[in-house]
Amino acid sequence: MTSVFTVAVPHIGNQVLLGHKKTKIGKGYWNGFGGRVELGESVEEAAARELREECGLVAEELFYGGLLVAHFRDSGNHFELHIFQVTGITGKVVESREMRPQWFPVNEIPYEQMWASNKLWLPLLLAGKHFSGTVWFDNLEDRRLLRHAIHEEVHV
Repeated sequence: MTSVFTVAVPHIGNQVLLGHKKTKIGKGYWNGFGGRVELGESVEEAAARELREECGLVAEELFYGGLLVAHFRDSGNHFELHIFQVTGITGKVVESREMRPQWFPVNEIPYEQMWASNKLWLPLLLAGKHFSGTVWFDNLEDRRLLRHAIHEEVHV
């Protein structure tokens, strides 16, 4: 079964806003803001909606970084993750039922408390690069990466 999700990562100056996940998939991990794309919604609309719902910010500028497909061996499920860098925002950061947001300097991103694949694609996103790839995990409860294939895409 394929599910389509978005991830939005606000990046302003030398700061990155991440959320500490309080519920559902990824509970206890730091991550970007996102969730499932709803029927009739574009991935851009979903990314902006999830950002607003999870931390109160309105996305003024979205940069599409890339597509990552995540496979989970235990269930056979896989997720399409459309990943965005948010470079323009309005509003005030607030904690939601799902996420506790916190700004981090780019050089202090807590990769050891994130999905293992984040350390592969997040630096590319923050550098304004496009990428695509596939990652394999054992299960939804374990953030260990079994294998990966992530590639920077060069557009001419």
